Formats: sequence, structure tokens, C-alpha cells
Amino acid sequence: MNKLSEREEYEMSLYGFSIKDFKHENFQFFRNQLNKSMQFITSKFMDQIKDAKVPDTLENLTNSLNQVEFNILESTKSNIQYTVNDDVEKLLNIPENVILPTDRAQTKQFSSDCIYELEKECDELGAILLQNASFIKHLSAELNSYEIQGLLEHEDKVLLEGEKFLSLQLLEPDVLDGEEEPNVSFEDPAI
Repeated sequence: MNKLSEREEYEMSLYGFSIKDFKHENFQFFRNQLNKSMQFITSKFMDQIKDAKVPDTLENLTNSLNQVEFNILESTKSNIQYTVNDDVEKLLNIPENVILPTDRAQTKQFSSDCIYELEKECDELGAILLQNASFIKHLSAELNSYEIQGLLEHEDKVLLEGEKFLSLQLLEPDVLDGEEEPNVSFEDPAI
């Protein structure tokens, strides 16, 4: 006996029968109906043959009726099974993407494992991000210190340049549109 898969077991508990059993029962039903029809035909001929009292004819008729029944079954077997397989599979098979109630515990476990893995990955990425941020901050501070050192080294030059600029500004009068600017003093004229 073949062991049923979880999905087949669930289908069996849900429907009360397996799909294989349904197919077999369907074929058996057809076979029984055909057998009843053949028996009815045989009984009609039997009455007429008994009246004729020909023993070989009765045996030949029975054999030929059995052969006809067998041929009908064989010729329709593939069509019946194809139709039953196709229709039953569509109607009674639960698709693979449907989560069965029996799968929920596994799904829950899978989901909690996934969440744990994602949280772990996020924590690792967060730690890497903090390391990179502190490295960038350190580089920025180091860059600033180099800029400050450069400024301190050239501080004397900068001060001299600044003094020159200021002395030039004080010595040269400001010119606006070719006219000299009036000399404005902040002293009180009354004094």
C-alpha cells in the first residue's frame, strides 16, 4: 500500500475519500452499469435461445457478449480515466500554493526563523554602519586637523598679507565713479 503524502491525507480527511479511491469507484460504477446492461441483453437472448434448444449457440453468445463487454471497457477505460483524472484533479486537488491548516505550525516556525535571521542581519548591518560612521567622523576630524595645521604654518604669511591689505585700504582713498569719496570723520564738529 502506498503511503499518502500530507496533502493527500488532508484531502482524504476533508473529503472523506482519496482522489485515487474516487477515480477507482467511478470506474467501478461504469463497469457495474455496463455489466448490468450486458446481463439484460444476455437474458433477452437467453430466453430466445433456450426456446431454440441449441447448446452451442448459448455458449457462443455468452462468449461473444463477454468479449463485447471487455472491448467496451477497454475502449472507454482511457477516456473515462482521462475525464475523471482531469475533472477530479481540478475539483478535488488542493493546489500546492494553498497553506493547509496542518502546515500552519511549520509556517509559523519558518516565519519566526526568518524574522530572527532578518533581525540578526539588520543588527550586523547596523554595526557595520556605525563602524563606517565613526571611521568617517575620525577621517573628518583628521582632515580638519591637517587644515588647521596648514593654517597655523601659514599664519604669519596670512597676517602679513592681511596687514598689507589693510594698510593699502587706509592709504588709498576709495573711488566711486571716478570721484573721491568725501572724508567722513566721526568727531563732533562742535569740538
